[in-house]
Amino acid sequence: MIAADVEGQKAVKVLIVITSSVPRYLMFEISIEALMAPRGSGIARIGGANLVQNLNLTLEQASNYPWERVWYIDDDHQFDNDTLLRLLQHDVDVVTSTTLIKHPPFLPVFMKTKRKNAKGQWVYTRYTWQELKGRVGLLPVVAVGRSGMLIKREVFHRLVPDSVVLWNEIWRQGQIDPFGQIGEDFDFCNRLQEANIPIHVDLDTTIGHIDPVAAWPYRKPDGTWTIALQWGSGNPITLGAAPDPNV
Repeated sequence: MIAADVEGQKAVKVLIVITSSVPRYLMFEISIEALMAPRGSGIARIGGANLVQNLNLTLEQASNYPWERVWYIDDDHQFDNDTLLRLLQHDVDVVTSTTLIKHPPFLPVFMKTKRKNAKGQWVYTRYTWQELKGRVGLLPVVAVGRSGMLIKREVFHRLVPDSVVLWNEIWRQGQIDPFGQIGEDFDFCNRLQEANIPIHVDLDTTIGHIDPVAAWPYRKPDGTWTIALQWGSGNPITLGAAPDPNV
């Protein structure tokens, strides 16, 4: 991480929380090493089987430090070195980068509406790339994934006013929500909305989502060779005709 001074921008100390003690991808390590952050910011890495418990423990352990915002980033992302500085330009409670699900069909990870179905479970409507054509700046959302999320410190106090139990109740297992199986991030977003704390996605700041993919030689029924990309055990996606190296 590189200490950075941004002209005309207030120096804000950021706690950067990496949700993996042993990162899986080299491109993430390269990104985090090149990341520019305001002077006085610091990095905390967490590991272990209980993600939610460790998220809360990290906040509790860092509670005596004078950080003003926390930025969560998972080890399966790649980003530009000024990503954090660009998010800090927004004086909003919660803002995150634009990213997508890391496997086909690569949909946005942020939701525009939510409702409860007949069983009382949350049903979310996802933004589509077509809807976002021509849009720039901040986009209000009802829920979004945690990774890439920048949060002001006072947001946590507004969610859990009792300072004695504050850090133990910030992140919760999704099963605590009685209205459906949701993760800790969507549960957090639901509580933000209940507290009238808006959530924004910065459409001008994007981060990449890393996932192993295999490139297969693929022969079509007509005998033409092409390339197929396959994520895990999903269906391969065939590309156009194989490129001619002699052209």
